[in-house]
Amino acid sequence: MGGAGSAYGGHISTVNLVLKPGKCIVQAWRAGDWPTDKWSVVTYRLKAKKGGKTALSFSQTGVPAQKHGAIGKGWKAFYWGPLNKYFKA
Repeated sequence: MGGAGSAYGGHISTVNLVLKPGKCIVQAWRAGDWPTDKWSVVTYRLKAKKGGKTALSFSQTGVPAQKHGAIGKGWKAFYWGPLNKYFKA
């Protein structure tokens, strides 16, 4: 574990905490404008469904209160919206 990553020119930093292929990914996650000691925990859970489909559940805990709105909008605009569009194509 422990592999680190970043996105958006380093604005988002991640560290993998748990990687279970086909089951879950848990990451420590933070934005560059957060206090340097503040990290949230992002969890992606995968579940096989009929017809070769996969269900994804997502949660994020530990986001600074003043950032909840922006983080929620960011996930929708930059991740879930584009992924939904991609898979419907």
